[in-house]
Amino acid sequence: MKFYLTTDGLLDQVGNKTKFTFSKQRFKNFISQHYNKPLSEQKPLLIQMLEDYQGNEIQRDDITIIGFAV
Repeated sequence: MKFYLTTDGLLDQVGNKTKFTFSKQRFKNFISQHYNKPLSEQKPLLIQMLEDYQGNEIQRDDITIIGFAV
């Protein structure tokens, strides 16, 4: 079983193209697509997804994500 914790900084990050926030739903979709991969493989995928989404927008808040398996 894996657990994920994140600050609101991830969910509130605005996207360059859409001007919408990253959102809880986008984070849930990421987890649904990648939960079966080791956490060490998920990390670079999530970082890349966030960077692609963020584009040239400034980071608005701290972003912390913790994932762990039990």
